[in-house]
Amino acid sequence: CIDIIGGALRNPDRTIVHQEMITPEIFRAMGLYPFIAEFLGTALTVIDPHSAERYIDICESAAIPGDLCSHNKSAMGLVLDDLFPSAAALVSSSMPCDGGMSSYLTIERHLKIPTIRLDVPHHFQNDKAVTYFAGELRRMITWLEENTPGKMDWDKLKSICENRNQMVAHELDLWDMMKVRPAPMAGDPVFTNHVFAS
Repeated sequence: CIDIIGGALRNPDRTIVHQEMITPEIFRAMGLYPFIAEFLGTALTVIDPHSAERYIDICESAAIPGDLCSHNKSAMGLVLDDLFPSAAALVSSSMPCDGGMSSYLTIERHLKIPTIRLDVPHHFQNDKAVTYFAGELRRMITWLEENTPGKMDWDKLKSICENRNQMVAHELDLWDMMKVRPAPMAGDPVFTNHVFAS
């Protein structure tokens, strides 16, 4: 958590605010500092379960519908309360839900930074979808090189992805262990580590 916040605060010209469903490997390989838009809303509620209520209220006071997910509203409320770090760019996608996608319009308008949205195919487990999304990632890399100081280091990306793949293999072992009832641990720590690890 300290690395995420510290990296963003020390390097605003290299900070990328991004959607939690977009993993940070490419950003890190480009020498950029990822800052997950939903990070603070999640981290604060771990410390104090009621901490997001203030930001949800700010969001709803700005005419954001009350039936939108509190996860999205806490991120938007933090942005509207000017508690996000300065950043070079914003990266969003068509995942995971309509509320999540729509929240990034508010974030983009408030932060006033260049934004790119990745289109993720709905049926993503076929060759055509994989080829399409690989093209989207290439488009994002080109866009980031044109709109930020980041430059792709393909060897660094390979190393980061190898480490990430090893981490995911261990994570899958944890999920298998959690099929036992009662589960030996809650799923939140496994998911949170997956989202915030890089």
